[in-house]
Order: sequence, then structure tokens, then C-alpha cells
Amino acid sequence: MPPPRARNTASAKDLVKCFRSHFKDLDPAAFRKDVEEVIAQYEGLLADIMDETVRPSESVLRDGLVRSYDVSGKGARAVARDISACFKHLRSKLQSSSSGKKLTPSVWRLVSKLKQLTGQGTPQKAMDPMKEREPVETPGAAQALPAGDPAPFKPSRRYRFKRKATASCDVFSMYGLPATAINASVDDEAAAEASDVGEADQVDSDSDVLVVKDSEEEDLQAAAAIPLAKAYFDPSQGCYVKALEGGKCIHGELKEGAAGFCMVYFPDEEPFESQVPNLWLSSRKSTPAFKFSKRGKAAFGKAKKKAKRAAEPAGKEAEATVGSSESGESNQELLAAAPLELESWNGYPLAGMPQEALPPSGCSGLHSYTVKALILGTSVSIDVLMRGKAFYIKRPEICKGQHSWSKHSSITECWVQCLEKIKDTLRDEKDAVPNLE
Repeated sequence: MPPPRARNTASAKDLVKCFRSHFKDLDPAAFRKDVEEVIAQYEGLLADIMDETVRPSESVLRDGLVRSYDVSGKGARAVARDISACFKHLRSKLQSSSSGKKLTPSVWRLVSKLKQLTGQGTPQKAMDPMKEREPVETPGAAQALPAGDPAPFKPSRRYRFKRKATASCDVFSMYGLPATAINASVDDEAAAEASDVGEADQVDSDSDVLVVKDSEEEDLQAAAAIPLAKAYFDPSQGCYVKALEGGKCIHGELKEGAAGFCMVYFPDEEPFESQVPNLWLSSRKSTPAFKFSKRGKAAFGKAKKKAKRAAEPAGKEAEATVGSSESGESNQELLAAAPLELESWNGYPLAGMPQEALPPSGCSGLHSYTVKALILGTSVSIDVLMRGKAFYIKRPEICKGQHSWSKHSSITECWVQCLEKIKDTLRDEKDAVPNLE
């Protein structure tokens, strides 16, 4: 058991003789230095106080200073706090130091005295750094055996760290490959390493090493022969993709499986079960495609022709005038520009984006772009927030609002709901206006 905690055993009257024997007048500023400096300067005072009590309290020290000198209670309390800090420092060194090599001489002498008074053991003498240490013999310092002498032991087995050896069939099924695709050919170097592994008996389960047998080594070599092409699911294309060497990719078709998850069919390979549920495939097939209205189709076709004419060389004459369309309608009633046929825009994928919501040519945004259209004779501006994943109706003012993609099953459905809300709002506004005729 640890020794009992030291307590204050002195009174203020006992400490008066300690203070008066060392200095006649009290200077509180002399105790406002570093703890090590105070201990070095007042080592004798601290040693005399230690003879009276090994753990003086601040209240007893303050009363002793008030009785010994003409000092205020505030000044005596500050000096008592500094002296108490010195004893705390000595007790901390008592617990952490054993030889005193890193302590100053004054601190080490007081720590040694404190150890003797508290009975916590006799301190060791500080080692003289100038004294040469005696050489210590170690097992590795022995002379090496002469050449030709046999070693005292001969290793009989080769051990390796314990690890779980996965069967080759499990590894191939993990990558979606048939078990018959195991490559039986093994490099000569791998075969030579496998031959070094000797057969061994069973090893205790608590041991940190495991003997690798020949059969397990063969399984590991067969697993290493697996091709690096691993199929992964691409939701934008709605199929599994496998990248081969040379940058070639093959696509695997998804079909509904009996266990509730889709089956993947790659050419010339056996089908395997994926982690894509059948519900995802059925929802993808059942999602209706967005349809243009008759007026929207005409406007989109005119805008597409206009963008095509603008992309032609300057020397070639345009087939139509810039100021008006073929039907005589003004360009303000058309879409702003033909959408770009891209797979991504500024790093954002455009998979599942409706054709009329694709970014127009010449848009300069970083995380969003504006799509303009004409609905029920009203010019409409919709911001496509790629980072926010939402459609924001900017114009007309009465239709302002944001439609989040996450609240719908697909982006197309969100776009359809956005347009339907605009149409309903515009119809309600027209019905509310009285007919003055």
C-alpha cells in the first residue's frame, strides 16, 4: 500500500523561529522568482521548515510570517503561496526522480532530506557524469562462431504471420468470375518460394505465428493470378462496367434476379448476382420520359437550327436570317441556346438530366446554369443548381421556388413536376384576371 498522505504538523509559533533565524526583514519581491531560483536562494529556510513539517499549509505559513515581521496579510499570503509552491515542486520531484541526475544540487539535497523524513526510501547518489561507466557484457557481444562450425540449432520450419487464407473459388466468386478460370501456370520463382515452405504440425492457437502449408500456398498463388479487371456498377449508364487493359471497357447487362437482386450478364461469361435491387431496375424502366409540348418542340427545333448555323464557318452563308425564325416568331420566344451534348459539365455528371435541362452553349457558371423556355406565352427562367442538386424557378416571380432532386425518384420526375407547377400557376393567374371585354 502507498504511504499515508503527509499532513501539516507544525504551528505558526514553530515557524516563527525558522523565519527569524534566516532574515530580519521580509522582502516579498525576493520570492517572486522561478521556483528553482527560490529553492537555491532559501535552501536553508526550506530545510528548517521541513524539520518542523514536511507539508506546511499556506495558512500556517501566513500566520508565521505575520507574527515574525511587520507585513500586511496580503503580502504574507503571497509569500506563503510561493513557499508552498516550492514544497509542491519538491514533492513532485520526489515521485519522479530516483538518481537526481537531472536535478540541481539544492533541489536534490532537499528531495533527499524529504525522502528520509517521509520514509519513502533512501535516495540513490547522483552519478558523476565524469566517471567512466564499467562495460556491461551483453549476449550479442560474444565472439562469432568460427567458419565451418555448426550452429547450435537448426531451423526446421519456416513461419509466417497468421493470416486467413482465402480459397481460390471464393476469390473468383468475389470478382464475379467462374472457378474454372484459375490459371494453373505458376512462375518458377513463385514455385521455388512455395517449395521452401515445409509441412509442419498444428500450432497452438495462442501463438503469434502460423505455419503455412503447401496447399494454402497454392491457393494464395492461384489468387494472385486473378486478372485485375473488376466489374463495378455505373448508375449513370445503368449497367456494370469492366475495364480491361488498353483502356477498353465492356458492359454487363442487368436483369431481374430471383433473389431480389439483379443478375449481371457479361459477354462469354457466366452471370453473377449484383448488389443492385430489382426495384431500382423496375423504377428505371417505369420512369416516364419527359415530352415536349407541340409549341415546345417547335421552339426547341428552331433554337437547335440557330445554334447549328452559328457553329458553321464565317465564310459560309447562313440559310436563314438571324433576327427571326422560319415561322416568323421572334427569337425571344425560343430557347436561349441549344443544349450541349456532354456527359459532364464542370466536373458534375449529367447522367439522368432531361434533354431540355442540359446546359446551353456559352453558359459561364461554375456550379449552376440557367435554362430559358416559353410556357403558356410567358418567358420562364430556371436555374439548374448542380452543387445544390435542385431546380430553382427564377422567373416569373409568382412561380419562384426550389425543387430538390432528392425528393423525387429521378431528375426527370423533378423536372416534370417543376414545369407542371409553372403551368398550374400561370393558368390560375390567367383565370383570376377578369375579362374586361
